[in-house]
Amino acid sequence: DLVFKAKMAQKASRYEEMAQHANELVKVKQGKLTVDQRNLFSIAYKNLVGLGRSARRTIHTLERTEKSKKGMQLCREYRLKIENELKSVCQQVLTILESILIPSINPELATALLLILRKVGGLQEHNATLVEEHLQHQLRAVEEKSYTLAQSSNDESLVFYWKMLGDHYRYLAEVNLADEAGNVQDGLRALTAYYFATEIGKLQLVPTHPTRLAVAVNFSGFYYEILAQPEKACQLAKNAYDECIGEMEQLDRESNYYKDSSLVMQLLRENLTTWTNE
Repeated sequence: DLVFKAKMAQKASRYEEMAQHANELVKVKQGKLTVDQRNLFSIAYKNLVGLGRSARRTIHTLERTEKSKKGMQLCREYRLKIENELKSVCQQVLTILESILIPSINPELATALLLILRKVGGLQEHNATLVEEHLQHQLRAVEEKSYTLAQSSNDESLVFYWKMLGDHYRYLAEVNLADEAGNVQDGLRALTAYYFATEIGKLQLVPTHPTRLAVAVNFSGFYYEILAQPEKACQLAKNAYDECIGEMEQLDRESNYYKDSSLVMQLLRENLTTWTNE
């Protein structure tokens, strides 16, 4: 049983094997995953990528502080090895999301939005505000062709997968900082995926939904850390926080939903505090 094998691998902290079992599950189920199965897929790659990003940061710091030329060269070679492994893992996730998971929910809508995603990397305009305006026009064109963003067989998972797509294009943008063309292309695709997750989330999920809030956390973090636009980051985080706070009182404080939303709200609040004090 693939689910049992993935959970065993998780308990043993063997995330590469966990990801392999989760990938097999995606293919067997043709992308039609339960929430529990979807979370196994997400957790496997979150840990795999997290370990790679942490290792890269460690070696990159060592490389910048190393005094000897030989030591610097060895650090650089090891960093590049880690980065290539990290890129490979991110590409695995992106391929599965774009070819199986996102299309499994709404094939026609997926085809239209993924076409926009692929084309955006070739845009000559790199200003984030203008790119968002371009995406807004593209979404309107999609709606006019009778594809609807507001209706889907699995609303929350569609937002979840587009957020995950944004996350992994963002990680590629981080790794490709030395490659300007690759960095720009991955950054534009991350922006596009987060933008779609945000817009679909606004239509399909209430402001207190943990997944909608998680999109706001990561999208605002992308603006702050990758695009270096603190004002826009604060605006996104504050809007999500303000929209949510008024509705939190209506929720059952003992429910898991309330607890999950509260945790993400706390992240938004902490980020806002940090960013406004810098």
